[in-house]
Amino acid sequence: MKYHKCKRCQLNYVTVDEEICKVCLEQQSKGFCEQDERELCPFCYKNYVGYDQLMCKKCWEKRNKKQ
Repeated sequence: MKYHKCKRCQLNYVTVDEEICKVCLEQQSKGFCEQDERELCPFCYKNYVGYDQLMCKKCWEKRNKKQ
């Protein structure tokens, strides 16, 4: 059986008859987009933040309650 790298992520190997790997296929089914500017919050690592945000809304609210 022959394999090649996934055309989308270039990390995982798939069989010749498959276009993309199972990981990328699952991400596409959940609506994940490669151009998505969001990243995980650096404080909680659970929620996403926009490209211009320092932390997620929940972490921001927790930090403001302490002050």
